Amino acid sequence: MKVRHIAAIVGIALSLAAARPATAVNLLRYPSVWLQTPTSITIAWQTDANTTGKVLYGLTPALGSETAHAGTATRHAVGLSGLTPSSKYYYRIITGTDTLTDGSDSFRTAPATNEPFRFVAFGDIGRATPEQIQLAARIDSLNADLGILTGDIIYEGGEAANFTPQYFDIYRKTIARIPFYSCLGNHDVVTANGQPYLDAFYFPTANSGTERYYSFDYSNAHFASIEVTLENVAPNSAMLAWLSSDLAATNKQWKIVFFHVPMYSNLGAHGDDATIAAALGPIFDKYGVDLVLQGHNHYYTRTYPIAAGAPVDQVQEPDYQNPKGTIYIVTGGGGRALYALAGSPVYEAYSLSAFHVTAVDVTANTLGVQAIARDGSVIDAMTLTKDSPTAVAIVEFFADSRPEGVHLEWRVSAESDAAGFHVYRGSTLADISTRLTTSPLSGGPEYSYTDETAEPGRRYYYALGAIDAQGHEERMGLVSGIRGGPYRFAAMRTRPNPSDGSAEIGYTLDRTSDVRVSIYDVAGRIVRAFKLQAALGPGPHTVPWDGTDRTGRPVPAGQYFARIQSEHRSVWTKILRVR
Repeated sequence: MKVRHIAAIVGIALSLAAARPATAVNLLRYPSVWLQTPTSITIAWQTDANTTGKVLYGLTPALGSETAHAGTATRHAVGLSGLTPSSKYYYRIITGTDTLTDGSDSFRTAPATNEPFRFVAFGDIGRATPEQIQLAARIDSLNADLGILTGDIIYEGGEAANFTPQYFDIYRKTIARIPFYSCLGNHDVVTANGQPYLDAFYFPTANSGTERYYSFDYSNAHFASIEVTLENVAPNSAMLAWLSSDLAATNKQWKIVFFHVPMYSNLGAHGDDATIAAALGPIFDKYGVDLVLQGHNHYYTRTYPIAAGAPVDQVQEPDYQNPKGTIYIVTGGGGRALYALAGSPVYEAYSLSAFHVTAVDVTANTLGVQAIARDGSVIDAMTLTKDSPTAVAIVEFFADSRPEGVHLEWRVSAESDAAGFHVYRGSTLADISTRLTTSPLSGGPEYSYTDETAEPGRRYYYALGAIDAQGHEERMGLVSGIRGGPYRFAAMRTRPNPSDGSAEIGYTLDRTSDVRVSIYDVAGRIVRAFKLQAALGPGPHTVPWDGTDRTGRPVPAGQYFARIQSEHRSVWTKILRVR
């Protein structure tokens, strides 16, 4: 009897199954957003069945609008147009008769005007490793407006089957909200010269006619992605001609280029590439490229500004004002196994072998870079400021971490028409609005101010309000500092400077290290070198220089440079000798 009951139940279940509609459509690849502009965006997803597809969307969770793609597909892409700039939209995915998402996903359109924004950059992202997954969570937490990927997206060879598990699943939360723009890496082109990459991603082609290299604008920045996947080989000449025309045509405040094999890097693993530098460097110099993002080496490197193949403005490190060169960053710690560092070239400002993402905050006249580790700690920071011409010219501006507060020092040129300065502070680059001074600081040409109200361990950004002889105030300069926080490896002011006798070359160490200090003339020749006898601990230090060369003879009057080298990095400072 029991057996007959079981058989009857099975028979009923089979009958009901036969009577139900066909199996529901399933998502193989969660929705991601692409081709973002102030008034349009594309949403793409993938299903396990060939069906129709549409997007319901609106400015509230009630949605209210819909757009569908033509025909049926398993790879779906729907373009939404007529959107409002700088606005948050909610969306839901419908495929056939099935609702595949719950409508809680959202995106923002790009700004139509120059608004502050943040982007993240990283590359060489791994094979769904624990490190890649941990870093993906950190990336999502940074609330960026877009992402830049510096190549080697899919290991080992850009195989089509690996895009979903190694990329779309890993960054699912983030790319459902913001677009990622990438460039081809050497691993990405192994399979069919990168065709699976081109099939999986959607990039703008209006300016170039190809997704292998392209450009786009966001707020006050212009981005260009180019294909550089071969070491010691000059990039494609047709692409270089396009790049020159593209950079010449833009009037955006910031110009940013990204590609895979680096021109300038720490010398570990693949190192730098003189052939690529010779091909691209003159273009970047000619058209005033501000920042270049690279990959290939699985670590982090940031250079001083570089012009005509040589470092410039090293004395401003790490807060640059109107630098005369391009800053290059290798951000290849996205998840694949790390590489060891090796020799440090003269243009290297900082390097660290660590899993990381580079976060860049952009405003009207500032660009702030932070390299952020998986645990959220900042491993490197730099600011770049562009000022319009003014009657007041700042020669130096830096911040020093002290127990009693953040100590600021700056100096103006002898020709500056400066009646005084106000000091402004903010907790973010986008909001440096709190005025700390009740009345302008006067004197000069050297000024100082200590922010004793800063909270210990917290990073602040500082700008100056320069007041000219007519009483007009103009905001200029940008530095960051932490009260009582960890010391930063940096050059401090040489005292006195200029000097006609002995001078103290100051610097701070961020960790215990052996130190070497070398003095160079303007031709790049070493005139004096100091190798300190024992490792020095974190904190401020000085090296006295009596103004003589290695033979004990006084050096001629003129400009000299001191290079302070630790075991991990180096920094430069300027010294002026007078008679």
